[in-house]
Amino acid sequence: MGKQVSLVTFGHMHHRLRHTQQLRQRLVQDRAGTVYLNAASVPRIIRTESTCVRNFSLVVIEQGEVVEAALVWLDENFAIASQEVLYSRPVESFSLK
Repeated sequence: MGKQVSLVTFGHMHHRLRHTQQLRQRLVQDRAGTVYLNAASVPRIIRTESTCVRNFSLVVIEQGEVVEAALVWLDENFAIASQEVLYSRPVESFSLK
């Protein structure tokens, strides 16, 4: 068919896999370039006396290719309180001749 899937996202909440007890991987990329993102994060909401933040996954796709994937915490004003970049596309090098 000539088509390529750039991103597969899903949510599995457990940090450790049941049978092996290994930590689950949040993001992997296969040889074909498909990025697999486990968008689940525990806890999803953190409340304190002064604020509340919520966890989201943000993915930037340009021209059908994943450029960046990050887990972010948004505050009550929808501003990014913190961010963990899980994937960033490698920058292609070039030479000036």
